[in-house]
Amino acid sequence: MKSVEKLIPIIISIFAIVISGVTFYYQFFHIPHNFKTSIVDGYASSDKLSIKMVFINHGSRYEGITEILFLVPFDLNFSGFEIFDTIKEPLIVKPGELALIKIETTDFNWEKLKIAKSNLRKNFDCPVWIKFNIIDKNGNKSEVIYKNFFIIFTGDGVNGCYFNKQIVDLI
Repeated sequence: MKSVEKLIPIIISIFAIVISGVTFYYQFFHIPHNFKTSIVDGYASSDKLSIKMVFINHGSRYEGITEILFLVPFDLNFSGFEIFDTIKEPLIVKPGELALIKIETTDFNWEKLKIAKSNLRKNFDCPVWIKFNIIDKNGNKSEVIYKNFFIIFTGDGVNGCYFNKQIVDLI
């Protein structure tokens, strides 16, 4: 009986040390990624494509976006893409930060788009994919494609845009 009474404090002490170790690990070493984005507003005209996006970093590491591209398909079968560059310098989002940025391209011309030239229908919705190249603090690179943005084409040209307000995980 006395040996059991002597073991109880030792077991409790070991259990407390294990809990302290696990707590220390999760506080200082286990740093999860939680980086999300969503479209807030969009604009499309015959010569300009513009999107306001929010980037939310709930994680505890810096996240960097090195490139954001608009990808407009050659045709509705997605046989290839016309690529439009949007940002000139990388975007860094700090831990716990919410960044609202406007992404736009001015070299957009709907009359020169292959999909507008080759599509026989007068009215159609053209998907525009948004490709993100992301690098985290450890140098890991990932590519994410956001597929929820559409340009409305009519016989007269671009007649606006629409998008799904959906939050997408980037990492």
